[in-house]
Amino acid sequence: MVAEQSVAEEKASAKPQEEQVSYDSSLPDLDYSPEQFMEAWQKYGQQVKAEGRQGEYIVLKEMPDLAENHVVRVRLTNSVQLDFFEKAKPAAQVYLRQALQNSQIRLEHVIVKEAEGKRLYTAHEKFGYLLKKYPQLQALKDKLGLEADF
Repeated sequence: MVAEQSVAEEKASAKPQEEQVSYDSSLPDLDYSPEQFMEAWQKYGQQVKAEGRQGEYIVLKEMPDLAENHVVRVRLTNSVQLDFFEKAKPAAQVYLRQALQNSQIRLEHVIVKEAEGKRLYTAHEKFGYLLKKYPQLQALKDKLGLEADF
């Protein structure tokens, strides 16, 4: 019987921290500004980073979008980030609810595609790109008598 209790105690203590954190939703909800939200979001992200949870930190370091009805939309670019977001979501939601004293805060995710730019392979393509970005590069090239193609 004692062995069964110690196994049950081990399982209870092995639960992730986010399951042990709770929030008293009976308290009245307070309004918060976007600046207050961003401060709480960044503070939680730093806490996650300090705990060594890098995958979750990468998802949380991006600034989310605040939508109506206390919905927070986090932009993700792939399914790996989605896995880390789902893992971090419960504790992040509880932290934000406590920090901002508002039980209506909900975290959601949005998968967005990254804009893929044209890849530059040759020296001529790279020089053309840099020339568009820095027009004075042409004068420097002419003054020094350099060639873009190797």
